Amino acid sequence: MALGTIIRSFASPAPIGPGIVFTGRTIGISSYGEALLYQVYLRAGVVIRSINTPQTNPWGLAFDGKYLWMAAVGANQLWALDPRNGAGVRTLSFTPGSPAALTWDGHYLWVGSDTDNRIYQVDPRDGTVGESSLSPGGSPTGLAFAGKLLWSSDNVDDKIYGLDPRNGTIVRSFNSPGAQAAGLAFDGKVLYHADYNNALIYQLSLN
Repeated sequence: MALGTIIRSFASPAPIGPGIVFTGRTIGISSYGEALLYQVYLRAGVVIRSINTPQTNPWGLAFDGKYLWMAAVGANQLWALDPRNGAGVRTLSFTPGSPAALTWDGHYLWVGSDTDNRIYQVDPRDGTVGESSLSPGGSPTGLAFAGKLLWSSDNVDDKIYGLDPRNGTIVRSFNSPGAQAAGLAFDGKVLYHADYNNALIYQLSLN
């Protein structure tokens, strides 16, 4: 199966759902403008529940095994949420500004900034901003680690890039299936991708 091949797709419950995160047998989907997160059962694409968020415009999502992390475009903070109810546990200041894309590598958060088009490594303990690289497209809107690559979606050129996280070098890339590329999540086998123009969630091959 070729890189980026659509395995299947299903409708997102969010009218504008830019962020997704893998949480086992389910995925979480952020709903921009609704202050909601949806939990969806992967096999059937059925909504299990929705929870309120402390920010009106949730975007990027990440799960560190304990907290559900959330970024919101236009805000300068990252939120650690209780995944049971969406309650804010704590916040981190994100000094580059306007965090959009978000993922977790097992030790650090990685954040795509809508302000300067860069991807940053962030320490979840205190928000210290570490290394960064320039996004290859015009606006990083989704991030996910798969193997050794950091995958980044971009809604300006509507591509999905596989990057070397050490320096941002493009290793692989393919066109996104929709017109507004956004969130990414990896389940260990396939890449999940949210497009908020057509409100679809795609399963994409990384072979």
